[in-house]
Amino acid sequence: MKMYLKKIKNSVRNFKVNPIDNLAVIIPALIVLTMVIGWIVAFIMFIVDGGYLKQITQIRLSGFGFDGVKKSLTNGTIHILYGSFVGTIVKVLLCSQSIIILISFFKKATKVKRVIMIIDLVIAGIIIVGILLLIWLYIGKIRLSDSQIISLINFLNGIDKQKKQLFLIVLVVVVVAIVISALVLILTSESKWMFKDGSLAALSFLLFPLALLLVENIIPLIVGALFLAIIACVIWLILYLVASGGLSSGEGASSASSSSVSSSSGYSSYSGTSSKKQADAVKMKDKNCEYVDLGFLGMKLYRVRGILHDYVERDNGVGTGEVCSLDDLRKGNFHIYDKATGKEIKECDIPWRN
Repeated sequence: MKMYLKKIKNSVRNFKVNPIDNLAVIIPALIVLTMVIGWIVAFIMFIVDGGYLKQITQIRLSGFGFDGVKKSLTNGTIHILYGSFVGTIVKVLLCSQSIIILISFFKKATKVKRVIMIIDLVIAGIIIVGILLLIWLYIGKIRLSDSQIISLINFLNGIDKQKKQLFLIVLVVVVVAIVISALVLILTSESKWMFKDGSLAALSFLLFPLALLLVENIIPLIVGALFLAIIACVIWLILYLVASGGLSSGEGASSASSSSVSSSSGYSSYSGTSSKKQADAVKMKDKNCEYVDLGFLGMKLYRVRGILHDYVERDNGVGTGEVCSLDDLRKGNFHIYDKATGKEIKECDIPWRN
């Protein structure tokens, strides 16, 4: 940054020595400086006009949701950077930089490169003039008589569709070729540093308005992000509660499986039972017990009088699920344990559902 500022200072000081090269240094700096000043002015005007207060009021009136966020989004004062004197100054400076680059190119380039650049500029000029004429005809800036309009329509209708498509393809190819040719000529010349500085300055003409839009809409964006985060959390919580209200607990089954594997393994080494019997024992253990995380997110157990049979039900306030039949619990065919303490839950510990 210091080097660049020093370069600008030297260009201003030695302006008369080499005006073209010095202007190529000064103009990009003026473009960026103009955008910075315009950005500050636009932001101050946004604040003075009550931009943030209006957004907060709109969100509050429309509700904390997408509707409020959508209505509070604004273009703000971006028009100051594009449509006002700031945009006009920047556009004039960009055109001036382009002219300076071309002047420097023709001063320093070889004869062959100059000829190629002249051809590119002539063709580009013809295309631009043609496009401008079409635009002016469309908006009514150029008016034709009825006979001229009829002749033009007849001429266009007389051209085959394939020829029209071919013309458009050729036009696109020519434009692309001109742009590539001009860029190659400039980037391989001694004036490429001018093009680089001018391109960075032109980029600021795009980035500063985007930054202004972001800053002026920061409140709706934050509110929208918070709203999305809340929705995501609610969806996750509902899914978790529904999943935890199922018939079996995966974690409890895993604990039971681990415990049964350990006990089965010990028993196997003692009694010499086969691995198949160990697997059967693990499977039977998983089927005949349940670990319940009581109290977590409102998890409760109830005895329920069912149509076919009475059973123990798990309820977390969102979803319910049958744990086992009450008859199996009474006979000791099924066991329920408190996951936190490991204590077995008896039938008398489970209330009846009203």
